[in-house]
Amino acid sequence: MSRLDEAKERLDRAVSRLEAVSMKRFDAASTAQRELAQRLAETKKQCVQLQNEARDVASRLDQTIARVQDLLSR
Repeated sequence: MSRLDEAKERLDRAVSRLEAVSMKRFDAASTAQRELAQRLAETKKQCVQLQNEARDVASRLDQTIARVQDLLSR
């Protein structure tokens, strides 16, 4: 085997290793991205729920204040 052939083989192996590492990192990044997207969706859902609860509490508080004001005005 000539030196050129050996160098080509070493280069091919190095490129293969780089491709394998690159794919692992890509897969890890894709997994992390999916997890972040899922967490974001869950957080948005929780935010909507909290906003709805805050509206309900504000409405009930407004009603209670109105009743107290009505009682005081009598």
